[in-house]
Amino acid sequence: MSDSPRQNERRLHPRFSLDGSIDLGSGQDGRAVLRDLSRSGLSCVSPVAFEDMTVLEITLPLPFPEGHRGLTVGGAVVRCEALSDGTGYTLAIFFTQIDNESRQVLDDFLALKAS
Repeated sequence: MSDSPRQNERRLHPRFSLDGSIDLGSGQDGRAVLRDLSRSGLSCVSPVAFEDMTVLEITLPLPFPEGHRGLTVGGAVVRCEALSDGTGYTLAIFFTQIDNESRQVLDDFLALKAS
């Protein structure tokens, strides 16, 4: 019996590569570089490590044709791995809180990226 592609893929939502600076809401060390974004979370590179399940308030500007629109969401760190070159940490963050307005901004942005 062969596995379907969906059984092998754990992600519910497609990810889109995206560069940009984001704020993890943790003071001076809270700046990070975005790697990718989906409807359920993001991946970024941070200069500091975070414990798994650390809750963060994430703010990021999303580029739209008419200009940037801000997005603020709550998220939990689900993975933190040191980069092989020792310059920082790759974080995987799952969105835990997002209001209706922010959800619409995110959905609009992801629809643009998918087209």
